[in-house]
Amino acid sequence: MDIVNCTPHDVIVYSNGVEVMRFPKSQHCIRLVALPPRVIRMFGNSLGTGWVVEPPIYTHMEGAPKDTTKAILVSMPVGQEIAAGRINWDAYVFGPDSSPDGAVRDDNGNIVGTKGLIQYWPTPRWENTAPYAKTTQ
Repeated sequence: MDIVNCTPHDVIVYSNGVEVMRFPKSQHCIRLVALPPRVIRMFGNSLGTGWVVEPPIYTHMEGAPKDTTKAILVSMPVGQEIAAGRINWDAYVFGPDSSPDGAVRDDNGNIVGTKGLIQYWPTPRWENTAPYAKTTQ
């Protein structure tokens, strides 16, 4: 399966500290477009004044390949929006695992790669996936 990397950088997969796969960045860089944030309320205390704003409301994505049947590699927010069904995509959607156990970091703590990919879409169905498959007799 060909996977189009739609992040702004190469995605490198490591195993035991050795690079085993590289997804070079493509001409496609998917970004989410959000409505302007609304101020919910203003607050003040001895440390100063601030504003509480609503979380982003994403309306669509831009920069995606025109062919929605291509498997893509995206950032976590894009993958989560697709997995939640708020943005449509017709093929597999993956993202680098940037969890504490999944991220590969350099000596300064910067993420330089990942140990694996997360499948955002279609949502994995563990009951149908080995080694968790249910057997029927």
